[in-house]
Amino acid sequence: MTQEAASFIDEHKKEHVESAFGKEVHSLVSLGFPEDISKNEVAKKFLDHRLEIMMSSYSHKLLFSFLHEHKLFLVLRVLNEHVNLRSQRFSDSVLMLCSCYYETSDISFH
Repeated sequence: MTQEAASFIDEHKKEHVESAFGKEVHSLVSLGFPEDISKNEVAKKFLDHRLEIMMSSYSHKLLFSFLHEHKLFLVLRVLNEHVNLRSQRFSDSVLMLCSCYYETSDISFH
């Protein structure tokens, strides 16, 4: 792992280790070299399957506007290659249900 990657992980892992995805983050933090990916089930899952995220149309537009505005083209590439972003119009009640489900569910792959 490069020094830059190690610094990034050290700086940001605290924010995510105690989240609903803490197990996944902890597993990915253990990766040090490209060869480690073939031995790591979580990493293989991320590479072999696309993560599906549902968001409102407005959130979808805000996300892509932000990424373009800040020239975060690598993030755009990762999203395009590994994530199915589904945008749709949500009512307030559906947003509340999605929020509650997100906090209690594991990552969903398709």
